[in-house]
Amino acid sequence: MNKWQIAGYLIESKKCVDSLMFIYEYRDRIRNLDIEELTEGKIQRLYINLKVVYDKCLTKDEKKQLKENDKIYEETAYHRDKRYAHKDEDYNRKYYESAQEQINDLKEKVIHCYDICKKKLPTEITIDFIVYDKNLFRLIKNITPEKEEALKALLYNPVNYAQGEKQKEYEIFWNFEDVNSIKNEKEYAVLMNNGINLYEGLQNRQDACIKINLLYNKNIWCNANESIRVVEKEYEMLVDKILENIGG
Repeated sequence: MNKWQIAGYLIESKKCVDSLMFIYEYRDRIRNLDIEELTEGKIQRLYINLKVVYDKCLTKDEKKQLKENDKIYEETAYHRDKRYAHKDEDYNRKYYESAQEQINDLKEKVIHCYDICKKKLPTEITIDFIVYDKNLFRLIKNITPEKEEALKALLYNPVNYAQGEKQKEYEIFWNFEDVNSIKNEKEYAVLMNNGINLYEGLQNRQDACIKINLLYNKNIWCNANESIRVVEKEYEMLVDKILENIGG
């Protein structure tokens, strides 16, 4: 498997932690939803994706050694195999004192996977945890499809092409997992969306980088700088103000 495809699974696990942090921080705003179902779905995806990364980066002997000597790896394999890939009756669930303790534990598992598998992963990737879930963000902000289109039109300058100007049409490469089914990469393009806030923009750009690297054998990446968490709060207030003016 291509190193950037493996990286895609690792970043998907990281985004699951992003979502869990968002659920925890905004739990009062989404208390009418099934929080357990939301969190369990993210945790399941996290464990399954981490196991893919380990399986693609390590030999059977290496995994055996880790299972015997590495507590974090052993836990990752155990929960994935006993609960999230199967439903074994002898599974012993791990209980946490708080949601924050659980988040810290899952963060540690993602970072540990990255550290163990680093030699087989692209040197460019970074693990940038952010408090964000694109679907729940739209829910708590009451952003309908119509509001989102209006919001994007105000946030960004749309590109207008001249009437009659001939444009080449491309298939869109949506999912990095589908790379093996692509016969001619020159017929495909990758969308790099801004999103509706800086956090979403970061996730979108990292996802786009993975797909671009897979298609065109590149090694591009973007990562969060230290100021993103401060600037994002200001950006969110701007988005809220625009949404108030849009109304409806």
